Order: sequence, then C-alpha cells, then structure tokens
Amino acid sequence: MAGEQRRFGDLLLEALDEMSDPAGLPAADIDARVAEVQRLLAQARQEIDAEDGVTPVLSEQDVIAFVDEGKRLNHDQQRQLFTDPGLRALFRDLKRRNAVALPPAAGQAGSPRFAEMPALIAAASAQGPEFERPFAGGTLRINPVGIDEQVYVVFNFDDPSVVSRVLFVERARDSRIERLELPPPDNGEIVLVKDLALAADADLVDLLRDLTTSGDFQR
Repeated sequence: MAGEQRRFGDLLLEALDEMSDPAGLPAADIDARVAEVQRLLAQARQEIDAEDGVTPVLSEQDVIAFVDEGKRLNHDQQRQLFTDPGLRALFRDLKRRNAVALPPAAGQAGSPRFAEMPALIAAASAQGPEFERPFAGGTLRINPVGIDEQVYVVFNFDDPSVVSRVLFVERARDSRIERLELPPPDNGEIVLVKDLALAADADLVDLLRDLTTSGDFQR
C-alpha cells in the first residue's frame, strides 16, 4: 500500500511540476495536460492491480470501444466507470469531443452550449403516460402509440439543423450507463418506438423518464 501511495504521489508531483504555470497556457493545452495526468493515474492503477494479481474489470480500451463502437459493458464495468476517477475522466473527455454543439444563447456569445439533459434533484416524475422533459436544445416526449404497450420516444430539437446519432444516458444512484443509437432526424425530430412488454425497452424508457438521469447527445 505504501508503494502504491508513493507511485501515485510521484505521478501527481511530476504532473503538477509540468503544469506549474497554467496562466501561460491556452485552455486547450491545460485540458490536454489534465487529461494526460488522469490517463497516467489510471495506467498506474492498472499496473498496481496487475502486480497484485488483480485483473481490472474495465480498461481504457473498453471505454473507447464503448463510446466509439457501442461495445456492451456489463454492470460491474458500468459501476467502475462511475467509481474509477481516471476512467471517468476519459469517458467525459471522449463524450465532450463528440458533443452536439448548439448555437449560443442570447447574451452568451462566448459560452459554448451543448445538447444535453442534466440530472434533476427528483426521485421520480409525477407525470402519467404522456411524459415530457425539456433539455438543453430541445424536448424529450414519451407518448403511448395506442397499440399494446408500445410508446413513442421523441427527441425534438429546437434547431432543425441539429443532428445527433448517439445518446448516452446515465444514472448515478445505481451506476447505470446506456448508449442509445439514434436514427437520422426528420426536421429536427428523432422518433423511436419502444415496446414496454420487452424488458430491455421498458428499462430504457424507465431511465429516460427518471429525472435523476442525465443525457449527452453525440454527433
């Protein structure tokens, strides 16, 4: 354990040494150096686990494959993506690189905006079958189709030119992360049909209706 602490400490000191004059660096360089520090810490954690005979559940390559290719993560891997600081930082960085940018809001020309659905402090929605939730850049609606237990899941973007092909949905309280492939929009509207009689579809709709979840739309 002492050796482990020294290795992490050495890495931190080395990284802080390199970043001793952040005022002279562009913001992009600072972000890149922070990401490198987080990558080194995650790498050190993996090396320590390997020396101790512990096989990491989730690797950096798994995270990249999940974001870029939709590789499935089991629940243990999803949990690690919430609890491992290095992997969490890598995940956030990958999402930000592909985030759907929105036009600046009035009076906020210098502030970047992205299509995202922030988590709210609410245990559950009081809405009935007709569900609606605004997000940055648009609105999510869930409505019954009128056939058995099927529902429409509709993402309506305020700007019809916005295109998103992937949505990451996250819920921290049970360490859930889902990657949802989205079809091409039609005049700013993306429509999915889900069947609540199917466990996977019902689970996804439950995540989307839960106000404590967050979502990030990707290009």
